[in-house]
Amino acid sequence: MKNLKYIIYTFVTVLMWATLGLSLKLSVTYLDDFAVALFVGIFTVLAFAVYLLLKGKFSEAFNELKKYWIFLSVAGIIGLGIQQLIYIKAYSLLPASQVVI
Repeated sequence: MKNLKYIIYTFVTVLMWATLGLSLKLSVTYLDDFAVALFVGIFTVLAFAVYLLLKGKFSEAFNELKKYWIFLSVAGIIGLGIQQLIYIKAYSLLPASQVVI
């Protein structure tokens, strides 16, 4: 039964990864690169907040955020900012099959 759970997670991950290129390629044709990166960042933070709420660790994570806010801000700017902008700009310039690889 536990193996079935892992197989389902694997298929969901592959489906999500397979649609990533298509969804980002469609997004950059209708929106600016910065807007797409902003939406990716917002949805990522919201999804992580929901996960933390479901696990009951939101307050613990919020306390860590208050302690290390400078480091986490810089890491967020690099990870969800600069890296995402470069990645999404590549989608606007190249075919999605090349960018995903």
